[in-house]
Amino acid sequence: MTTTSRLQYFDVIKGIAIFLVVMGHVITMCIRDIDQTFLFKIIGQIHMPLFFFISGYFTYKSVDNHTFKTPDFKQKFIQLILPVLVTGSLWVLYFPHSGLQSPLQPGLAGFWTDLWKNGYWFTLCLFQILAIYALTGYILRKTKNIFIQIAATTLIWIAIGAFTILIPQVYNNILGVSWIYNYYPIFMFGVFAKKHQTTFEQMTTSNRFMTISLAIAALTGYYLCYSWEFPYINSILSVLLKILFQISIATIALNCVKSWEQYNPNKIFHIFAHLGQNSLSIYLLHYFFLF
Repeated sequence: MTTTSRLQYFDVIKGIAIFLVVMGHVITMCIRDIDQTFLFKIIGQIHMPLFFFISGYFTYKSVDNHTFKTPDFKQKFIQLILPVLVTGSLWVLYFPHSGLQSPLQPGLAGFWTDLWKNGYWFTLCLFQILAIYALTGYILRKTKNIFIQIAATTLIWIAIGAFTILIPQVYNNILGVSWIYNYYPIFMFGVFAKKHQTTFEQMTTSNRFMTISLAIAALTGYYLCYSWEFPYINSILSVLLKILFQISIATIALNCVKSWEQYNPNKIFHIFAHLGQNSLSIYLLHYFFLF
C-alpha cells in the first residue's frame, strides 16, 4: 500500500470527523433542547477521538532507529497555537453579535479561563499532549519491550489523572488538564499503532477483530450515551469503557474507510478527503458561519 493511499484514507477520516464537529456545533448553538439526544451524544463521543488518534499516528517518528522522535515544537506552535490565538480572540469579539445561543463564557476571560476555551480547546490540548509525548518518548526509548512501554504510558496517564484531582478546579479549567486526561490514551494508541504498523493493519483487516470492535463500540457507546442507567459502574470503570470505545471507533473507522477507498472511492469519498486536508482551517473558522 502506498504512502499516498494511506494519507488519502486518513484524510477521509479527518474529513468525516470535522463534518461531525461542525454538525455538533450546529446542534449546540443553533438548535436548542436537542443536545441531550442520542444523535448529539454519539457525535460528541466519536469525532474528537478520531482526531487525537490520527495526531498520535502521524506524530510517531523513527529516524535512524531513534524511535519516539521528539516533535518539532516550533513548527507545532506556529501550526496550532498562533492561529487559535488570533481566530479565538476574533471569535470572542464577534460572538455577542452573532445571534447564536450558546453556554460558552463571553469575553476574553472565558477564552483564557474556561475549560472549553470558547470552543477552541482542541489545539491547545493537542499541543500540551505533544509536550507530554516528548517526555513519554524519552522514557519509552529506554526500553524495547512493548509491555513495559504500555505500562510506562499508563503510569503517565494515571499521573495526569491524579493532577486533575489535586489542583483547584479553576486551574484545571485554565490548563485544560481534564481534556489531556481524556485524550492522551487514544493519542498514544495512535502512536503505538504507527510503531507497530504492520501488526495493526493486519488486525484492522481481520473479520474477527472487527466483529469484536463493533461489539465493544456498541456496548460502550450505549453506556456513554445513557450512563445514568448504570449506577453501579464507578468512575474508574467508566473511564476504561470510554477508552475502549475510542479505540474501537478508531479501528472501525480505519477499516471502513480503507474498504471504501479500495472498492468505491466515489465523489463523496473525495469530498471528505478534501475536508480532511483542510480540517484545521475549518475548525478555526467554522464558528463564524454557524448563523
